[in-house]
Amino acid sequence: MTRFLRDIAVALALAAVYVVVAWGPAPAHAATRPSWHTCTRFATRLTGGMVVDNDHFAGAPGPSCLTVTGHRVTIGTSYQPAGGVVAYDAIRFGRYPWSDDPGFGLPAPVTRVATTLHVTASGGPGRYLYDADVWFSRTAATGPLNHVREMIIATRWQGYSPYCAPRVVKVGRRRWLAGACMTGPAGHRHLLIRFLAVRQSRRSYIDLAAFLTIARRRGWLRKTMTADSVSWAPEVWSGGRGLTYSMSAAGLPRFQAPKATS
Repeated sequence: MTRFLRDIAVALALAAVYVVVAWGPAPAHAATRPSWHTCTRFATRLTGGMVVDNDHFAGAPGPSCLTVTGHRVTIGTSYQPAGGVVAYDAIRFGRYPWSDDPGFGLPAPVTRVATTLHVTASGGPGRYLYDADVWFSRTAATGPLNHVREMIIATRWQGYSPYCAPRVVKVGRRRWLAGACMTGPAGHRHLLIRFLAVRQSRRSYIDLAAFLTIARRRGWLRKTMTADSVSWAPEVWSGGRGLTYSMSAAGLPRFQAPKATS
């Protein structure tokens, strides 16, 4: 190859590199740049129609830190044990006593819920239970919020044992341990409906309508009840630093509650 041809080849190679750098994918560090970081207890942030909540329980020792990128949350704190759940740093949507975001169709009658969740759950040190937490009330979507039922759908955990006399049920192709029992302090007790995956997983699709149907058939829910909200997170008893999780939701257009009449 002559010097002239070599110079042409080098120039073309440099041009190709420039095109890849200028027009190719963004560098990895830019793609993973955190959109939000907080160490403030109970701080919240609305991201893409969902609320991320730094829900470190009142009275629990130590700090609580989160890093959020889109709908992906990483816990940056190793929580200290305090005899129960100390943190439920969660991604949420729906209606809560302190917020009302119906962007994904909640609140809605349980018979109208058609939302599917796509969730991820990383492993790590500590004692925790990854679950979707669904709250229900007897009132219409426009009425006062008064939770009377709770459902958890757990896909991954560590240092945890099922209870509530579970029985095996099938939802789609997966098997779950299903049960229900009363929980909560005196004066605030409510029925807790529990589904725990027989085989744990890091990624799951959760068809909420299928779980609600089973709960109704077993008498744990009434068709007149309203599904108020959904959250996804690890319930942490201790440890948890480095746990990373995400949730996205699809299905069910916004439910239009009837207007109040005087």
